[in-house]
Amino acid sequence: MSALFSTFTMLGKDASAQPSLFKELWEYFSEKYFTLDISQYENLDITIGNNGVINLSWAIIALCLGIILAAILGVYEKRGLGEFVRKLIYEECYTPESAKTLTELGFTKNTAVRAALRAGSLSKVVVCTQKQAYDAEIEQKKAAYEQNATKDSPPFKSVRYKINYETDTFYIPKEASYAADVRYDKKGSGIGTILIAVVIALLLAVFVIFILPDMMRLLDNFVGMMRPEANYH
Repeated sequence: MSALFSTFTMLGKDASAQPSLFKELWEYFSEKYFTLDISQYENLDITIGNNGVINLSWAIIALCLGIILAAILGVYEKRGLGEFVRKLIYEECYTPESAKTLTELGFTKNTAVRAALRAGSLSKVVVCTQKQAYDAEIEQKKAAYEQNATKDSPPFKSVRYKINYETDTFYIPKEASYAADVRYDKKGSGIGTILIAVVIALLLAVFVIFILPDMMRLLDNFVGMMRPEANYH
């Protein structure tokens, strides 16, 4: 019984030691591979970081994640939101008269499309017929107000139109449909795009970790040779 208790005690100690082990490993790799000592480049006269030492670990991680996330969002936009654009083009919704509701298009419950129509990328491509009419009316009222306003009149105020996803209709102007079709074309937006982004992110990380210090050294030597005092040696 005592032997079993001792075993659990040792396991508990090992488990508690794991965070410190991970911390030590992180600090080791961070110092060895992710740290750039600017102070060693005497001719560049760069005074940033902690005494010239810059830790690039979080910057590299953020940059790589940013590249991968941008690729994922691009694929989602072309495939997810692009499906709505392609549906409008397929249904030939090119004018206010031929515009259709989300129900007619089969996107009533698609929250991503609804959000993108409200303030996302689709709001710059797809036209809401009722919102367009409302905005035109507001512009007329604003023009009439400003024409009769005095210097003491308060600025014109208006309420932003709220899309009714049950009854409002949507379309893409014919002249803008070609560009929209190209922008939201799902070709080249598969898993391969994300994998390419991962490779690019890794290559960029390798560049920053292994190649950037050498390039900084070459630049430092070049600046040193170009200085006037270097010609006297």
